[in-house]
Amino acid sequence: MARLRHNSETRSSYMALVVLCGYPACGKSTFARALAATLTSRSKNVTIVNDDGTVLTTTNGNPSAPTRDTIYGSTKSEKRYRSSARATAERALDGQTVVILDAPNYVKGYRYELWCMARSHNARYCVVHVTTTASDTGYGAELLQALRARFEAPDAQNRWDCPLHVVDDVSRAATIADAILASQPLNAIGATAKPAVRPDADVMGTLDRYTRAAESGLLAQLRSGLLESGSQLQVEGASRPVVCVRVPRVAELRSMRRALLTLARAHPPSDVSQHAVLDSYVDYVNTQLRGD
Repeated sequence: MARLRHNSETRSSYMALVVLCGYPACGKSTFARALAATLTSRSKNVTIVNDDGTVLTTTNGNPSAPTRDTIYGSTKSEKRYRSSARATAERALDGQTVVILDAPNYVKGYRYELWCMARSHNARYCVVHVTTTASDTGYGAELLQALRARFEAPDAQNRWDCPLHVVDDVSRAATIADAILASQPLNAIGATAKPAVRPDADVMGTLDRYTRAAESGLLAQLRSGLLESGSQLQVEGASRPVVCVRVPRVAELRSMRRALLTLARAHPPSDVSQHAVLDSYVDYVNTQLRGD
């Protein structure tokens, strides 16, 4: 993570989380440095967090940082480094810093967690999808291909991917900086209530009812004994299916629903319509089955 501070004694309090995402070696770090330089020139404190959760000491990177193969070589190591990056980013949201998370951030469920984190701090937020090309990948060929295949592109229809900026040139750093500085904190634009506020009982009751019915439907299909890896389970009312990357156990499905409700208590959703709740449930189950 690189922290850049303007020398001026007079500066306004400003906090934002900028989530970069894109294919490996698509130019995210180059764009992160350009955006940080632009924001710093406008008297903003900027922190760049790497995908390994470290603090960069120079704009050229951290020579002691782990390799990409070390970070993404296994699901276990990737989860550990992803958790470290999220924790580092959250610590940097100190009320007066723009935090740039410079990583592939290719998992939709992880971007949702970052959105919840920004919302809990009443921070400004945006996703920047970088589509430029870099010459030096830093990834093994097999790993590079695997990460590209797993990439879940951001979608402006998802509240956690919005506002979404797509950039294909470093020169757009000034434009993105303008958009970030003109944005409003998530809570200020009515995204949802602060997590410190206990969710309304009716909201939790609605979530419990819809997800319980969805869980029952999945369990019925699971107990049929006809499922195999690759099977798609339909959830009535949802716009997409649960994809069985692997066949879950009954106890595992029940645990997933409990975990989702726990997350909802900490970060109450703004939309509790049946369609939105069921889609969120399906997305969460798919994320857990993939091991993201």
